[in-house]
Amino acid sequence: MNLKKDNVGCVFLPNMPEMPIAFLGMLEVGLIPSPVNPIGTSGIKNSIRYGSVFFSLIPSTSYSKNGILDELAKQVNGSKAKFIITIPSLLETVRAAQKKAATLEHIIIVSDEAYEGCHSFFEMLKVDNKGTNYLKGSDIDAETQVALLPFSSGTTGLPKGVMLSTSNICTNIAQYCQPGYYPPLSFENGREQERFIGVLPFFHIYGFSLTMASSLYLGCHTVCVPKFDPDVFVNTIQQHKVD
Repeated sequence: MNLKKDNVGCVFLPNMPEMPIAFLGMLEVGLIPSPVNPIGTSGIKNSIRYGSVFFSLIPSTSYSKNGILDELAKQVNGSKAKFIITIPSLLETVRAAQKKAATLEHIIIVSDEAYEGCHSFFEMLKVDNKGTNYLKGSDIDAETQVALLPFSSGTTGLPKGVMLSTSNICTNIAQYCQPGYYPPLSFENGREQERFIGVLPFFHIYGFSLTMASSLYLGCHTVCVPKFDPDVFVNTIQQHKVD
């Protein structure tokens, strides 16, 4: 794919275990993730995968189509993204957006099946990483260099990229995890692993920091819910004994 440090990649995924893998892998090699809102699209319920030690996925039910295509194309163009990570049910939207986005060269698909013109997320995980240039602390300026590029919701104007540094992200996690502020306890010193429900969208900085990143930092098991649905929410709490 010939990607270089500071290249941007859009992460167009619902809440699912592969999302933190994508984020952390990109950060590890100096790429900049730019999460995109997939909630307004249809078909996300078909991308049900597996549970793991730290993340598991609960299917959701109702989705509606909207003008996500234009928003996706605008974000790809605004961020100058070189690639995008998505799921099969969103691929049609991605291909349509690609026609409007000159910089978008590669599509990575999270699926066990092969799709023409796409790189397989799971096959990429199997690739020998010898020769990969992982970032060292000395390679970055944690205060000034961009690590994450979420887009604002556009409440008072058009959505715009928000340039967050490593220091921004780590400071925010440290704030959440202060004793007495964030209920879950860290998974250490013989404590049982706490179970957390991931219903806040990970593409949004609130869900990214409070749910995904902070629960990883504490070693919680996050049960991923792609979109809020009252019945799914209540059943998830009951079935998975969410703390």
